[in-house]
Amino acid sequence: MEIKNKLSIWVLFLSIIYMIFCSFIFFSISLVIITLLFSNEFDIDNKDIIHVAITSLITGITTGLGSWIFAKLDERE
Repeated sequence: MEIKNKLSIWVLFLSIIYMIFCSFIFFSISLVIITLLFSNEFDIDNKDIIHVAITSLITGITTGLGSWIFAKLDERE
């Protein structure tokens, strides 16, 4: 018996949420490391956190949607 995984909108939303979360963690760690390297102190404002959130939102949506589109194209071939 073969199990077929169908791509749905639910999988799209889950992949977008997952990528937003992963990129938020990655960009937060990068912000802390870069801030510590250049200023030698922990100096992060609300503006920096908002920039990280917006960047991770953009990155998560584009990578989640892109991977879903390529998987959908691969499913047809």
